[in-house]
Amino acid sequence: MTLAPNTSKLIAVALLLAAAALGYLLIFAPLMDLYAAREGRIALLATRASRIGVVSSEDTPGLKKRLADLRSRPGAATPFWPGATDAVAAAGLQERVKTLLEREGAVIESTEVLPPATDGGLRKIALKVRFAGEIDQLERVIHAVETMSPSLVVDRLAVRSLDTPGEGAPPLAIELQVFGLAEPSGLDRPAS
Repeated sequence: MTLAPNTSKLIAVALLLAAAALGYLLIFAPLMDLYAAREGRIALLATRASRIGVVSSEDTPGLKKRLADLRSRPGAATPFWPGATDAVAAAGLQERVKTLLEREGAVIESTEVLPPATDGGLRKIALKVRFAGEIDQLERVIHAVETMSPSLVVDRLAVRSLDTPGEGAPPLAIELQVFGLAEPSGLDRPAS
């Protein structure tokens, strides 16, 4: 069967238009939808970022003033571990925890200063200590850690009983991980 030249040209144009429409529907339209969704998400994030920037830049002087006021109070305790560097702050933390454990009669097996981490703009100085002791010693150690100044937080605690023959409370193998906050570097330090 032979088609007239005009008819075959019309069919060819129709097939070309159908292929173009199919290409648009399968490739171009989904890409445009994806770009539009991403553009909307970017605009939303940019708006949020500008709000956060405005709030933080407005609050920074007020927060610095409030921190200075808190520090200037007589007998005010700072929640931050002092030290020009994270290593100095970690050494102070390690010494205080070691002294605490020795005072409570615990047998220290090891101490390990963990790498500093940043959380919400604050630098966390962490220490892992393994020691042996009894349940009442553990209770006193945790209480002392939680009430210590500068502040410390018990991050992890693992306790297991050491099977030893004898009477009385069985000794415990204890792994305690604590962290304190290092002095923020972005805030003005008090005058000495």
